[in-house]
Parts: sequence; C-alpha cells; structure tokens
Amino acid sequence: MIDRIKGGIESENVKELWPGAIESLKAQRIKNPPNKPVVSYHSKKQQVVFDVAAPRCLFGNNLAEATDADLDKLVTAIQCECTRNGLDVPKEAIYNAQIYYLEYGKNIILPITTSMTALFKRLEKGLTKGYNALEFHHYRKDRRDGYKVGISLDSRDIAFMTKQPKK
Repeated sequence: MIDRIKGGIESENVKELWPGAIESLKAQRIKNPPNKPVVSYHSKKQQVVFDVAAPRCLFGNNLAEATDADLDKLVTAIQCECTRNGLDVPKEAIYNAQIYYLEYGKNIILPITTSMTALFKRLEKGLTKGYNALEFHHYRKDRRDGYKVGISLDSRDIAFMTKQPKK
C-alpha cells in the first residue's frame, strides 16, 4: 500500500498563476503538514517538488491504507495544492513526475495485550540471520515515541515500526 511519495515536476510543465509564485515556493520550508501534500521548489533541479503522506492526505489518519487505485485522488490533491500555491500543473505532468522516494507499507493490527517492545526484540533476533546491518532502536518522530526494527542493505530498507503513540 502506498504510504509516502516524494517527486519533482519539471519547470517547463508548470505555469505561474500569478507573478512570483515560484519565488515564494523557494522560501517555503513546511515539513509535512497534516492531511495535505507539501509543495516547494528545488532551485538546483529546477523542479516543483511534492511530498505527500498518502493515508493522511486521503483519509485524515496514518493507519488507513492507500492503494494504487487511490493514485488519481493523490494526483488531484497534489494538483490542488499546486494551484493553492499559484501554480498551474496539469495532471499529466504529475503522473510523469520524477519520483525520488516511494514508501510502501502494510498495517498489522496486534492484540492490545501484545508488548511492542517484546515483539520487536523477537523480530530483531529473527532478522539477524545473514544480515549484519540490523538496527533496533527507540526513535522519536513528530513528538511521538515508538520502536523500530529493520535491516538496511544497499539503500533498501525493510522496517517494522509502531504507528500509534504510547498511551
């Protein structure tokens, strides 16, 4: 299931709706606002860059799962955010954007009695066979505490992490 997409749209596919729209995007440094895509401008690449967390954008939460069938809704959301920032970007340009980062995810709902720490320590032991790059650590993201365990090889990651804050 699609979890997050980051990509760039070539400048020749973008028209300013008002003068200075691209200049104002160059200064914009918003990090992942809830429930909508982030649009900015990358000066070196000469691209309008988008970053969207699919479940939050489409469903308002990080636990629902977006599928490939939801791609058109994501493209529409990116297009609307571009328009809100003064840019006219055709859907075709978004569909053909250069993708920098694509994250797929699958949510697994566990019984409430399951200890995440114990589960991750067990995963850590099971994943260590044949891999030297195992990581198990406590992480803090967006003021949420959680645990993450995974393996990284050749810039490819497989990770298991908590998505809900501790209560």
